[in-house]
Amino acid sequence: MAFSAVGTLVLTVVLALSTVALWKETKRLAVGAESQATDFKKSLKATRRNAAAARRQAKIAKDTLEIPNRAYLIVNPSEVRDMSVGAKPHVDVEIRNIGKTPAYKASTVVGIGLQPFPLPEDADLNVEYPPDEFPNVQVIAPEKKLNLTPTLSIPLTVDHVAGISAGAVHFYIYGRGSYADAFGHPRKFTFCYVFRRNKKGVLAPFLYHDHNDAD
Repeated sequence: MAFSAVGTLVLTVVLALSTVALWKETKRLAVGAESQATDFKKSLKATRRNAAAARRQAKIAKDTLEIPNRAYLIVNPSEVRDMSVGAKPHVDVEIRNIGKTPAYKASTVVGIGLQPFPLPEDADLNVEYPPDEFPNVQVIAPEKKLNLTPTLSIPLTVDHVAGISAGAVHFYIYGRGSYADAFGHPRKFTFCYVFRRNKKGVLAPFLYHDHNDAD
């Protein structure tokens, strides 16, 4: 009996020691796994930061190449021509590419009308191509231009001329355009000019404070 009791005691001590050792090893592994998980999270965050930084650098490099070298279309209108009673006044409009590369598939539509100043909130500045005409789609090379001549749809009356002279109504040209730059990006723009008498008494174009957007 004494031997059996001693054997049981020894076995118990061995099991206890084994349990302690197993617990220590398990704890060590758990701490190691937690440390590895923390390191992995830090590594993942660093990878994401590096990827974001790389994307920013790539965008900066892309913009540095494209912004100074893309096409830019601007609208240059002349003064109003043919202001006599019974005539249909018109404006010569120049769409010029001031960029360094061509504007592809360039298309612009321009309207002309008489409106008060400032424009009413409900002013209709939408311009559509006539049903029997196609948009003037073409390539505009750098420093080249597209010429358009919007003409008032009705002849001027005595009342029109009197209203223009009194400043009750003003000529406006307005429209929209689109093109693709050399880097494959679609571009759109809208424009609006109001005509007011300059120091020489000529009805000259001034950029209106609204309805002018470009990308």
